[in-house]
Amino acid sequence: MAQMTKEELFKQLASLRKANFAGGGRSPYKPLLVLWVLGQLKNTATNTFVYADVEQEISQLIDEFSPVSNNRYRAEMPFFHLERELWELSGNGEIGPKRSILRRNNATATLKSEIVSLLTSEPGLIEETARFLVETHFTESYVEPIFSAVGLDAGVIQFSSFAVSVDQKKRDPKFRSAVLIAWRKQCAMCGYDGELANSTVGIEAAHVKWFSQGGPDELENGMALCGLHHSLFDLGVLGISQTHRILVTDGFIGKSEASKRLVYDLHDTELREPAPNKPMPSLDFIGWHRTEVFRHDVAS
Repeated sequence: MAQMTKEELFKQLASLRKANFAGGGRSPYKPLLVLWVLGQLKNTATNTFVYADVEQEISQLIDEFSPVSNNRYRAEMPFFHLERELWELSGNGEIGPKRSILRRNNATATLKSEIVSLLTSEPGLIEETARFLVETHFTESYVEPIFSAVGLDAGVIQFSSFAVSVDQKKRDPKFRSAVLIAWRKQCAMCGYDGELANSTVGIEAAHVKWFSQGGPDELENGMALCGLHHSLFDLGVLGISQTHRILVTDGFIGKSEASKRLVYDLHDTELREPAPNKPMPSLDFIGWHRTEVFRHDVAS
């Protein structure tokens, strides 16, 4: 059997097929499953998993980093449907994409041996693969929390060397500067506008609809945000209403005065306005973020 290369593996991971949800919603179930598997391989050297044993842990990971759902068990679909180029399924009879069947027939998945050999062939490759998955299917704000959740060290690899994946468009290098200028180099939520030696510090260009999900490098899809509010916006703590007012999820918990001032007090306040003749974020992109990222109550 030919040895798999890193490029071949990364191309497979970049093109993971997504669940076909109505409206084209975000469904990062397969990337999250693979990230969980990478953590297990790193920490326990395990590459074989019985569905009944791992269902709850994988479902919890999916719940934490996927759009809100009232389905408590979302491990069944990626466990069954993950590409057979990556892992193999076996069991005591019929294996299908239903939780009851997977549990009853002792469904077992094994990460393919050539992938295990590749991932363990050089130090840091597991972490680089995990970072590539996060960068390809999420945003940079998710690296630390996802790595922590699956038991990997985000400090091992600062970026993936495999920069451009299958069918992935290149970023516009002018996007950051254009967004910062459009928003007067200040946070659209709190107004922070720090500089050091004539350079902007602590202000970032945020995509409303993530670049990894087809969001364009355009002003209508961008906001200048400070580092804190960029992370909270990406992680779904903060959202934006159709009237450009800031939303704070009911699930956020902060006990300090700083949390009140920097987060809770933002709720229902208006976004600051960009410079004259510069657009506010598009309602289409805001709607995508509120549906696919913002941690709204499942009933809303």
